[in-house]
Amino acid sequence: MRRKNSLVYKVQIIKKVIKYLSTLRKKDAERIFSAIENLASDSIPSGHKKLSGEENAYRIRIGSYCVIYVIEDDALMVYVLKAGARGDVYKKSLTLTVRS
Repeated sequence: MRRKNSLVYKVQIIKKVIKYLSTLRKKDAERIFSAIENLASDSIPSGHKKLSGEENAYRIRIGSYCVIYVIEDDALMVYVLKAGARGDVYKKSLTLTVRS
């Protein structure tokens, strides 16, 4: 398991996530965005869950919301691929591949 270290990752958020966050109440969007920003310094925060069947895919919960992301250690990148209500975030198919 990874621990907090001095490495700083770059966080990239896909457009669909940004669009989704813009539809939420300001307070909720700010909490989620803050948690996403914190992934730069702690790519695997406490409370994370590794997604089964995926090598570098994780999810974090922020209240009643969930954020799914992939870590590329070689490039020091965190790609935020999906955000949504906990019950809905897994319903549609999720492609966890990152295009270079």
